[in-house]
Amino acid sequence: MHPFRSDDYLEEAPIAFSVLAADGTILYANAAEAEFLGLERDILLGRSADTVYSAPTIKRLNASFDKAQSGALTGTQSIRVALRTKGGQQRELPATFNISSDPQHGFIMRLVKFLSGPTVAELERVERDNDVLAGILATARDATYCIEFDEPVDLTAPEHEIIRQVFENACHWRYCNEAMGRIYSLASCEDLNMRDVREVFPRNPDNEAFIRMVIEGGWHVNSAPSRDHRYDGADIFVDNDVRAHIVDGWLHRFWGVVRDRSGQILKERHLKAEAGQALDLLGAVPDPIIVINREGRVEGANPALEWWLGWPLCELLGTKLDSILKFDVSMRVLATEAGPGKQAIRRYATALCSDGRRLSVDVNVATISLQEAQGRLVMTLRTTESHHDSANTAVRRGA
Repeated sequence: MHPFRSDDYLEEAPIAFSVLAADGTILYANAAEAEFLGLERDILLGRSADTVYSAPTIKRLNASFDKAQSGALTGTQSIRVALRTKGGQQRELPATFNISSDPQHGFIMRLVKFLSGPTVAELERVERDNDVLAGILATARDATYCIEFDEPVDLTAPEHEIIRQVFENACHWRYCNEAMGRIYSLASCEDLNMRDVREVFPRNPDNEAFIRMVIEGGWHVNSAPSRDHRYDGADIFVDNDVRAHIVDGWLHRFWGVVRDRSGQILKERHLKAEAGQALDLLGAVPDPIIVINREGRVEGANPALEWWLGWPLCELLGTKLDSILKFDVSMRVLATEAGPGKQAIRRYATALCSDGRRLSVDVNVATISLQEAQGRLVMTLRTTESHHDSANTAVRRGA
């Protein structure tokens, strides 16, 4: 077999360079490769590649030869190779190769390994860190994403033009984790990263308002609401924590965390409907009802209070309770003694009317049991029968 010839400058090049035949024979290895492996070059030449390359690497190299011989592989390719040194240590290195036909040896592979110790070590560290972070994000419960613009958005343009570009400039998912697919009801066999961003992030009034909020926040906002679209055809209300990569006034990508708040929105709408019904019911109750907050100020009242005492409700809201109702004990005592429902207490008080009259009233004092409303008191007023009759007469005349 004729020795493989190479240019002299490869002998001392600061890269590990070798040439392999399709049958795995090492045709050439330069000084840097022999030194890296801890072997004499005379020992390497003519040996089988599997004496220094790991089995998985040999498998990948053979597959590359097969593709090249069938015409399915051309040009320079990137690969990671694992080699065994003389001391038995296995080292992985980034490499590039190309395959061509040699008149003496048939198909050959020119294989370059990069030996820059600190650089390779840093690249390996970055790869390990990236793998760890990707694993954490992929398995996180929170849905995370990154949208990258193929056409960066000009953030120096007027607001309406920025909004237009956000929704019209070409973009793609740079990254989405599995939780994103679950939120948007994507089939488990599909990858959201391969889908069109606009399918779940369409232009609509809510999303225009979302981008407007993000612009005002300098592309650094938390819990910004948007209305996206799921793959089952339903809209979804989400909160977004948003950050962005901006260079010289151009938006290249933005990313963040998405939280589904559709259930909360539906609950809020349900509570508002229930609250509306409750207000309608309170409006029909003939006895005055007052809600007092933790600071002892009037937070709400029904229309009967205005009928009885003559004070417009809009004037009473926010005022101190003792401006219309005086007890012989403090608010603190009332709040301590009263309880919810059947644990309510009865106290006597004097109600002050807008015309200067004073009414002796029997007050039922109860607390609200809801966690978010703790510290508030609900007071129901009842007067003597004569006062009740006169008040009813006033209501009828008003009607």
